[in-house]
Formats: sequence, structure tokens, C-alpha cells
Amino acid sequence: MVLSANTAKTSEPTDWLYNYQASVTPAAGTPLPVSFHHAMSRLRVKVSLNDELSGATVTQVYIGNLHAGGTLNMADGTITYSSTPDYDPIYATNKDESATNIYSAFLVPQTVTSSTSKLRIKVTLSNGKSYTYEYPHDFTFAIGPAYAITLAL
Repeated sequence: MVLSANTAKTSEPTDWLYNYQASVTPAAGTPLPVSFHHAMSRLRVKVSLNDELSGATVTQVYIGNLHAGGTLNMADGTITYSSTPDYDPIYATNKDESATNIYSAFLVPQTVTSSTSKLRIKVTLSNGKSYTYEYPHDFTFAIGPAYAITLAL
């Protein structure tokens, strides 16, 4: 299954559901149990603006230093990456979020190693200012879970 993150401003966040069962023995007249799993990882970024930035609004959030694409082997759960981690932006959107200051993106599951490439989140405001946050630790975006981070500017 081919996985890809939002790499265009106009793209919608996309997650994939998949099912894998090593063996199934169907019985006549009995429904097959099907258990779906999320293939992507989700990151929600909440941006909190301080008093000095009152009147400004968040216009864009993007995430960098990640693999933007890959292929999920549904038989064993491994991912082969189709790109090297770089700062090409993965755009987050606030579509379908409950507040205008919350943005989310579905990411290809992966581990970010702080010694080689720190996870970066860039926030751009309506006043033209941009702020970049680098996460100083290793972090694993696993298959399925959602993660949240709050950035106070």
C-alpha cells in the first residue's frame, strides 16, 4: 500500500485503513471478523499566541525533516521509504478541526533521530512572521496513533 503525506497546500489529510489476518477459516453462515487499522500516523499541532502577537492568526503550519512517502507491507507492517527525510514541507490543515489554531497532518510512520535530523514544525502568521520549532529528542511516529503538540509563541 502506497502511503504519502500532504505535500501540497491544497491537499486534504489522508489516512488509509487496512486489514491483515494471517489465516482465516471461513465457516458457512458465519460472518468473518474484520479488524481495520490506521496505516498513517497523525500529528495535531495546537498554536497558542502570546499577548505580543494578539491580532495575528496562523496562516500555515508545516512539518519537515520527515519521509513524505513510503510503501506499507501489509503482511509484516514494515515500511519502505520512497524519499529521504528533508525539509520539503508536509502541510498541516485545520479543516475539520474544532478550533482555528489547531492544525493536523497524517504522516508516514517513521522514527526521527535527533542526532541526524530533528523534527521541525514551522508556523507562519498573518503578520508575516514565521517561527520554527525543532524537537530536540528522538521520536517515533508509529502506525496508527495520533500525537499532539502545543506550541506557545
